[in-house]
Amino acid sequence: MTSGEIVINQQVLTGPGKHVPAEQRNVGMVFQDYALFPHLSVLKNVMFGLRENAQSKDKALGLIERVGLAGKENHMPHQLSGGEQQRVALARALAPEPVLLLLDEPFSNLDVSLRERLGHEVREILKETSTTALMVTHDQMEAFAIADKVGVMNGGQIEQWASAYDIYHCPNSLFVAGFVGQGSLIEGTLLDCGTVETVLGIFKQEESNCCAPSAGCDVGKKVKVFIAT
Repeated sequence: MTSGEIVINQQVLTGPGKHVPAEQRNVGMVFQDYALFPHLSVLKNVMFGLRENAQSKDKALGLIERVGLAGKENHMPHQLSGGEQQRVALARALAPEPVLLLLDEPFSNLDVSLRERLGHEVREILKETSTTALMVTHDQMEAFAIADKVGVMNGGQIEQWASAYDIYHCPNSLFVAGFVGQGSLIEGTLLDCGTVETVLGIFKQEESNCCAPSAGCDVGKKVKVFIAT
C-alpha cells in the first residue's frame, strides 16, 4: 500500500504512520488456494484462531456442521475435496467472529456447478452470521449472485459502486457498460433532460429509472445510449 488509509468502524488499521498488527485487526481471510494447515485436522484448522477450550471446540464443531462437514472434523485436508477444503477455510475464518471477512477469488479453483452452489451457501452463511464480507472476483455473474453491492474496478479506482441491478441496467460509464457486456451502444442526440433521439427512435427516460439525468443537460449534445439485452 503506497497511499491512503484502511479504516474499519472508524478505526484506522493502515495509513501514514499507522499499522495495526494483523492479529489485532479482527479481519478474517479466505484464500483462493484454501491455505489450510496440512498437518492439522479439520477441527484443529477451524480452532486455530480460538483459545483451546471446551467452549471453543463446541463453537468450531457447530461451524463445521454449518458448512456441511459434520462427521469430518477429524479428517486431514488431503482427505477432502477442493470444495470441502474451501468450506473448512470459511469456517476457520468465521470462528473468531471477524468484523470483516475478505474472500480472495474463493471459488476460482472449483468446477462451475460446485462454484455456483457453494457461492449461494456462503451468502446464506454470511447472512445468518451477520458477517460483512468483501469478495474479490473476476466473475461478474458470481458477484451479481452473491453481493448486495458490487464495485467495478478500473485502473485501481472504483468506477461504479452500486447494486447488481443498477450496474446491469444503469452503468455509469462506457467502461462499466463494456464490462457488463450485456447490451449494445448506439449514438444519440439529447433533446432534453431524459429524452434522446436515435436511429431506432426517441427514448424517454422514466421517472422511476435509476439513471437520474444530470443537472444542466446540454440540448443537442451527442451521447451514447446503452440498450440492455
